[in-house]
Amino acid sequence: MPASNLRRLIGKPQTKIGTFLFEFVTPGIGHILKAAGADYAVLDMEHTGFSFDTVRATRSSICASQR
Repeated sequence: MPASNLRRLIGKPQTKIGTFLFEFVTPGIGHILKAAGADYAVLDMEHTGFSFDTVRATRSSICASQR
């Protein structure tokens, strides 16, 4: 989610629904989150073994599902 969309989301009083990705990710995670109605996802690199490559691939998957 681009930063401008995140700022706009935070500024609204409605309930936000999201998830914390820390155990595993799959290439289809973006479509799963979209179907579930998630507004955001947090990728945890501090408490997992996620590499920058994993985060990049996951971000690409999530961004592609938003189109």
